[in-house]
Amino acid sequence: MVRGKWSRSAIWAVLVFAAFFPSLAFGAAHDLVIYHTNDVHGYMFEARDGDGKLTHIGYDRLKAMVDADPSPHKLLLDAGDVLHGQSFATAKDGELAAIVLGMMGYDALATGNHDFDYGRERLLELADRYRLRFLSANVVSDEGYILPPYLIRSWGDLRVGIFGLATPETRTSTNPVNVAGLTIRDPIEASRKMVRRLKNERVDLIVALTHMGSEAYCNPSSLTIAEQVPGIDVILDGHSHSTLATRVKRSDSSEALVASTGAFFENVGKVMIDRKRGGGFIISASSLRVTLIVIRLPTFTF
Repeated sequence: MVRGKWSRSAIWAVLVFAAFFPSLAFGAAHDLVIYHTNDVHGYMFEARDGDGKLTHIGYDRLKAMVDADPSPHKLLLDAGDVLHGQSFATAKDGELAAIVLGMMGYDALATGNHDFDYGRERLLELADRYRLRFLSANVVSDEGYILPPYLIRSWGDLRVGIFGLATPETRTSTNPVNVAGLTIRDPIEASRKMVRRLKNERVDLIVALTHMGSEAYCNPSSLTIAEQVPGIDVILDGHSHSTLATRVKRSDSSEALVASTGAFFENVGKVMIDRKRGGGFIISASSLRVTLIVIRLPTFTF
């Protein structure tokens, strides 16, 4: 049954229109589009309030957005806290959530503090079983990285490096037993190391997928990392449940976009990247709200 003010025929009309005219329904094509989520906390499915108003987007709608986008190159990223929260996520210690994430085909995910809530062995097991590309450049054991620190995606002559960061608060914001034997290295130093490594890999763009938070209590925050680590072009953040997309200018005149989508699947983030003639990129961002109103956010070039 279709709830709300839209009839079934109206919804089908919109879907047909989107199928035949995707550039009009979902915006113009870009050289690269990044869809991103964070702090879903088990709100994995569409939900509505008593008046039929959409309150949580859900992975089915997100999948439709990504598939309908006419851009030739797309990334789907999550900034952490996705395996724990509402009962669907906690059932079977994160396995049902992992199944859905595997079906979505996320390109990479950050390790949120609550993704360790079942213990690190369970996190590694789910990542392996459902091919979830959790990245963490600052969580290590005596043997080294417990998860891949970064990955590179290439499309022709466009190379994008993505690395992950976990908040140092993970030591106390999950049961310490869950991270026993692990060291969480300084995120700023880990970021600088990743930038050097990815530059050596000759990437064109560097994306930091972080579960750091952007509020004053976060130490360091994603905004601090953006300011202090030249070379990062985009930071997609989680942890503080903030909704933002802002430019951070550095002392060397370079800039980074920092974006986060709030929490509980109330928004989906979209970063659009286009090449400039003569070199460089134009980067812009939108927040796709549950009201289906697209909020345009800052654009910058470099």
